[in-house]
Amino acid sequence: MFLLYSAVQLPALAVAGVMQGQWLLEGILALIPILIFMPLGQAIAGKLSRKAFDRMILVFLGVIGLKMVIGL
Repeated sequence: MFLLYSAVQLPALAVAGVMQGQWLLEGILALIPILIFMPLGQAIAGKLSRKAFDRMILVFLGVIGLKMVIGL
């Protein structure tokens, strides 16, 4: 579903002048850590209890939120 949305949205943003080539390249490069760490997260999830994994994710989200609030 998200792939379908982005396939329609990307050309529309380019035509509107909102999407720049550099941003597209940065977005593609941002996929590299996702492709690396998604399988790692799945492996960790398989070894931890569901409750421990959920807590770990909440800690990560809390750290990210704190970083956004502080402005680092």
